Amino acid sequence: AVTRVLASVSEQRAAQQLGGRLFLLHAAGDETVPVEVSRKLHALAPDARYVEVPGGHHRSVQHDGELQAYALRWIDKILAG
Repeated sequence: AVTRVLASVSEQRAAQQLGGRLFLLHAAGDETVPVEVSRKLHALAPDARYVEVPGGHHRSVQHDGELQAYALRWIDKILAG
């Protein structure tokens, strides 16, 4: 069901609508989701926050406390308006 919903979403429209509220954090070595996906989204929404981590893999961000803290600070900033 989730796959069906995601397939119906226009990533271009979503990226443009989110703009500066979009946060992309991607490991360059991700073997599951190619980093080009985030690069493309960032090109569609240049006001988005984009962080590309050298190397790594699909779950790198989940195991990096510094990156998690960075993401949480960004979320706090967005929620604060």
